Amino acid sequence: MFIAIFGLLSTVVFGVYREYNDMKDRIETLRENNVKLKIVAEENQKALEQAQEFATEMNERNQELQVGLQEAEVYTDKLRGKLQRHDLTLLSLKKPGMIETRVNNATKKVWNEIETISGAASTTSN
Repeated sequence: MFIAIFGLLSTVVFGVYREYNDMKDRIETLRENNVKLKIVAEENQKALEQAQEFATEMNERNQELQVGLQEAEVYTDKLRGKLQRHDLTLLSLKKPGMIETRVNNATKKVWNEIETISGAASTTSN
């Protein structure tokens, strides 16, 4: 009977020891996973902050572009008004030299502005 009790007690102690080691391993694995999750959470937070900064910057640039577009639309409307008031075909037939000079000068100015905007060196003189 003593052997049966000793065998039963040994089995229980072995089971408890095995469960203890298994729990210890699980706790270690959970700690390692927790550290990894914290690192991923920090990286995600940094990425989110960068995305928010980028979105803010894009919104600011978009607003600047909107202002530029509105100014360009005002200028376009102004030019349309001028062109509607003048009959350029009739004027060029009556005074071709005056119109040609103005058109050539304006074309040079536009090309210079395009070259300046695009970063190319100006090839024409004012």
